[in-house]
Amino acid sequence: MSTQDITESYLQREELKRAKQLAEQASVAKSEFLANMSHEIRTPLNGVIGFTDLVLRTSLNETQHQYLSIVDQSANALLSIINDILDFSKIEAGKLEMAIEKVDVYEISSQAADIITYQAQNKGLEMLLNLPADLPRFIYIDSVRLKQILVNLLGNAVKFTEQGEIELKITPLTDPTQDYVTFRFEVRDTGIGIKPEMQERIFDAFSQEDASTTKKYGGTGLGLTISNKLLGLMGSRLELVSKPGEGSCFSFDVRLKTETGDAINWQGIDLIKSVLIVDDNENNRLILRQMFLLKQIHVDEASNGFEALQLLGRNKQYDVILMDYHMPYMDGLETIEKIRANFSSATDKQTVILLHSSSDDERLIKASESLAISQRLVKPVKMTDLFRALSRLGQQNDTSLSVVEIDTPEEVVMRPINVLLVEDNKVNQLLAKTLVAKIVPNAQIWEANNGQEAVDLFARQQPDLILMDIQMPVMNGYEATQRIRELEKDRYERSIPIIALTAGTVKGEREKCLAAGMNDFITKPIVEKSMVSLFQKWLETQPVDSQVITNSEGPDAHFDPQVLKSIAGEDMDFMEKLIEVAESELHSSQAVLLEQLQAQNLDGLKSAGHKLNGTALSAGMPNLAKLAYKLEHLDRFDPNVVRELMADTQAEIKQVISLMNDVLKAV
Repeated sequence: MSTQDITESYLQREELKRAKQLAEQASVAKSEFLANMSHEIRTPLNGVIGFTDLVLRTSLNETQHQYLSIVDQSANALLSIINDILDFSKIEAGKLEMAIEKVDVYEISSQAADIITYQAQNKGLEMLLNLPADLPRFIYIDSVRLKQILVNLLGNAVKFTEQGEIELKITPLTDPTQDYVTFRFEVRDTGIGIKPEMQERIFDAFSQEDASTTKKYGGTGLGLTISNKLLGLMGSRLELVSKPGEGSCFSFDVRLKTETGDAINWQGIDLIKSVLIVDDNENNRLILRQMFLLKQIHVDEASNGFEALQLLGRNKQYDVILMDYHMPYMDGLETIEKIRANFSSATDKQTVILLHSSSDDERLIKASESLAISQRLVKPVKMTDLFRALSRLGQQNDTSLSVVEIDTPEEVVMRPINVLLVEDNKVNQLLAKTLVAKIVPNAQIWEANNGQEAVDLFARQQPDLILMDIQMPVMNGYEATQRIRELEKDRYERSIPIIALTAGTVKGEREKCLAAGMNDFITKPIVEKSMVSLFQKWLETQPVDSQVITNSEGPDAHFDPQVLKSIAGEDMDFMEKLIEVAESELHSSQAVLLEQLQAQNLDGLKSAGHKLNGTALSAGMPNLAKLAYKLEHLDRFDPNVVRELMADTQAEIKQVISLMNDVLKAV
């Protein structure tokens, strides 16, 4: 008997050992699969985000910039979710850590609303963003998780609503002046609602209200479950109030550390005293009214075009009319046509800001020009966008204000450098090359498709910096770095900076990069700002003086009207005024320069060159800015050099003025 017992016990132990080995092998296989999937999915997203970031930095019209911004936000939101779902080290550990950071409430709520606004507008729904005046500007929270929850709730609201409105509302429940405040986040809709007996079930994984709902609306039913788990880590949970046929309101309360932040100084906004809001949605009028009251601006309301015309017919005067486009009976454009025909003189046109959805842009751009609509705002209207528009209007009416200055992009200037780029993905390769060429135009770039090619190139060339991908065929980034470090011992007095191009989400990957001999890492998706910081950190660089302009050809090199259009927006009258002011400044600068040339006054020439440089940069005259920069930085008065430079400057001013006059005729 005892022999049999020992045998059975031994067999059981062996069986357990084999089962344990199989489980460990399965776990490793699953981990490797998730890690590889994470890399494969992030790779195309890196291209989407990187090139979108590049396009956003080019000259775009308002519509293009809005669409691309939403693409950028959506791609980043998708990347954040993928990173967290596929981060196998977190899954293996069975826990999720919250990354608490300082977050702008207005910005994150706007981004969440923007992501689903297009879907809402395609269904004809009104999207409302309701943030009260006493809301602290900054909160400390995991921004990715908060946005994930809000987008989840807003997406559900749009999915289950066929008519009416969606509202995102954030309210402080405790004293908003304190360091810690309890906030209530609410997403309300006017959709199908949920039966009382089903309201608990919807929080279960893979569950929806009933089978017919699943068939009609689709979806996995995981959204609310994930949101609740995330809120559990924040010490909160979702609450639901709903009536079938009347809509639903999901909310959660969370206590957060806050900061008030510095108030933004909106120049010119104090010149706006009275506005008329024309909108058929009562809640939207209420939200807009609250925004205007913050600036002590008097508000009248009209729920349709007829009421607006009646108010104007009683000789009511308004600095601005906010006109919704989508209204019954008579839409916003028809109402503006009647206002222009009956209440605007040729010299004093009523200022109108049109509120509209992005899906109508092509028609509205043409209509805005023909009806002299001052500006357009995409709904839901954000407070910062509204105040910026009012500020712009105030500045147009205040002749004492000077021309707005343009921020110039940050670049890096240095001696000619050699960069070795090691990347097997063609999209990422092109993106990195484009960024390096943009930041350091005089860089020599060598490309390697894997680690072995990188080692071979390193042995033949002398790079100043290496950008090294991690996961590559033939030889990965870790091995290539170790081989390069061995080779450079006999060839270089100093260590060449090797920067890892890493996904950055896999636990321990950054530490492995540094342990392999790399100096630093840059997290994918790679954007221009992070690349600029990298080059400034590891190479002998200095920020380019904002006055330095690269050589360029074509009409835009002499005068780029898009620069002034970016200031004027859709206001062609203001555009005309900007061109006239710029031309006057050019004539004035030219006269002063000639006067200082005759007097052979070096300091006077440099001072006049500085002023001309500022005008040229602000008004979009790259070649003239370059000439003015040379005048400003003359180190001595050499008559021949100065006369030649002055002749080039005068010829350039003449050409710029001619091009500006062509634009004026078109305006």
